[in-house]
Amino acid sequence: MVKKVSIITVCHNQLAHTKRFINSLRRYTPQEPIQWELVVVDSGSTDGTWDYLVKSDWNPQNILHEVQCLENIGWIKGINLGLDHVAPDSDVVIFSNNDVVLDKAGWLERLCAHFTETVGAVGPVSNYVMGRQKAEFAMPHIKAEETNLLVGFFMAVKKEVIDTIGPLDENLHEYLPEGVPDDAREKLKLGGADYLDYSIRIKKAGYELKIAKDVFVWHSGSKTFFDIVGKDGYNAQWQTADLALMGKWGIDEINLLHAPKLKIAFGIPLRGYHPHWKFSSSLFRMQRPLDNWFIIDAPRAVVDQARNSIVEEAIKLEAHYILFLDDDHIIPSDLFYKLLSHQKDVVGALAFRRLPPYSPCIYDWETSPKNGNLMVRDRPDLIKKGLQKVDAIGFGAVLVKTEVFKKIGGPRWFKFDEVGEELTFCDL
Repeated sequence: MVKKVSIITVCHNQLAHTKRFINSLRRYTPQEPIQWELVVVDSGSTDGTWDYLVKSDWNPQNILHEVQCLENIGWIKGINLGLDHVAPDSDVVIFSNNDVVLDKAGWLERLCAHFTETVGAVGPVSNYVMGRQKAEFAMPHIKAEETNLLVGFFMAVKKEVIDTIGPLDENLHEYLPEGVPDDAREKLKLGGADYLDYSIRIKKAGYELKIAKDVFVWHSGSKTFFDIVGKDGYNAQWQTADLALMGKWGIDEINLLHAPKLKIAFGIPLRGYHPHWKFSSSLFRMQRPLDNWFIIDAPRAVVDQARNSIVEEAIKLEAHYILFLDDDHIIPSDLFYKLLSHQKDVVGALAFRRLPPYSPCIYDWETSPKNGNLMVRDRPDLIKKGLQKVDAIGFGAVLVKTEVFKKIGGPRWFKFDEVGEELTFCDL
């Protein structure tokens, strides 16, 4: 459990942004249940930032610690200098840009709730950020997502991780190839490749990275960098950073950083060639990943063969999950993300038979007293009771990790036997 957090921010001018950040921090972050402190490293500001910090009148609990540098030492050295001033009993350290704004109470508790024994760093979603931390990737019911990289604009790291892998690398410029101009090398010392490098180092130390989908931090975006390198030099800065990372880690590690964590197959065993328009319409409206998903259909096939062929194709395409959807259903728009949020190997939505008495497709196994055959008992008593563990479910809308199929071994995961093909699979 996280009890204390240290927040480090580095400022080079941009006083207005610094004030907005600190004011939002004060407004939305009480000292309970998690204590926090703010370490501000003033990196050679000339716009009154230092006077504002030292003359602050809101520090009754000594939660603001000011560190002054007479010249601009950059982001990397600034964060590392701030690490020397964090409280020794802090559980988590947040590396924060000074051009961010916290906009909702409870953000710190929600952010820290994602730390577990194996999670080493957590980052929020934002309006101005790259990759999966973009706010448009945040979906209802999903509170967290595993990732290979976290962007350093607001990066929360376990103190034990920092103690294990060390501070940010101040020598990334040494990995640049020959021919890179000296001024580009000097600018890289200010920052650029550090958070990608740190993400790799955290993963290699055996920790996971998580995106807190339930925490939003507003980010003005690269204000200090734009002032230092200019708009033309901004893109060049990231190209230089890529070269340094390539020199240190190699192309395979860089590609892994940007590899998608989830690939989703929607498996539809069609009874004919054309599904009902109501099913198609609801499928179109269903909330789904913005990228890295695909549909596998199996028209006019015997249903057990159709499901097996869907599994084979999904494994071949390296999908992480298969969402089985029968085409005689109308799909709720939030179906996929509700199922995914449970983080189970096999989880299904409540569905009902097409014909009277319209029993729910949730079952427990039992043996027939007449002939000893395996049979199922309906569980209508579980309706409206939330997530429940059962022996078997119908596959009208079921999300399954492909690892389940790999462990069982194919190619006949589904087959008609004493009971239906999906119930036979549940019995494996």
